[in-house]
Amino acid sequence: ASLDELMAGLELVRGRTLSAQLRHDGAMPPPQAVRMMLGVLEALIAAHAQGIVHRDLKPSNILIDASGRPRVMDFGIAARVSDSSDGRIVGTPGYLSPEAAAGAPPAPSMDVFSAGMVLAEMLCGHALVRERDPMVAVRRAREEDFALPADTRCDDALRAVVRCALARNPAQRYASAQAFRDALAAVVPTELSAPAAGDASKATLDFLLRRMRLKSDFPALSSAVVTSEASCRSRLEYSRASGAWAIRSMTATSTAAGVERLALRPRFEISN
Repeated sequence: ASLDELMAGLELVRGRTLSAQLRHDGAMPPPQAVRMMLGVLEALIAAHAQGIVHRDLKPSNILIDASGRPRVMDFGIAARVSDSSDGRIVGTPGYLSPEAAAGAPPAPSMDVFSAGMVLAEMLCGHALVRERDPMVAVRRAREEDFALPADTRCDDALRAVVRCALARNPAQRYASAQAFRDALAAVVPTELSAPAAGDASKATLDFLLRRMRLKSDFPALSSAVVTSEASCRSRLEYSRASGAWAIRSMTATSTAAGVERLALRPRFEISN
């Protein structure tokens, strides 16, 4: 290539998305979910340090390689913190923060909330918001307080971390992805937050045994398989100027060469 040509090279990652893993395996043991989210938050920390807000963090935008390491992808609708707001709601219904659902300017706190929604989904095995109507999902994001379902198997400390990440008021949420990561790392033993490769099964067993020793009412283990409902989610934009909803569905596919392509589907208008 000549000097006046620009080339882009992408890493070939053999693996599957977090959404595919959750559909196949169901809810994750807390140690595994925490380790996964620690890696996701490290990616957000790096992006936020450059003044970039992802704005569309969700399980289908997290790629997991063969070693279990997560990679945050698809910055197609990312924005800079310095960008002003034009009143549009940008992101995926079900993972939008309350302020994003209100059309606020991009801010790192939006990604913190979305990361909290993803962590909750890993722990309970399904999305906290499963509305088919995107407008209903956006309204719920603005008006409701989200939390882990009561039957989710995790201790009070981890549940409190998720609750803080999902605070509807950004001022009551973790101030940054770094603060979220630090709080999350503190609720599990060190050996569980960063185990050596190949030790995931042992770490999970150790966690369960520790819980059984400490909790007299520890529930009996079962072989129940949790299956999450497969659903198709679309990106949503709302223009206050025109008063119209517009749904854009963006799907990521990989070629044999490992190059990610973004296929833009037709735009659909939904009147208010």
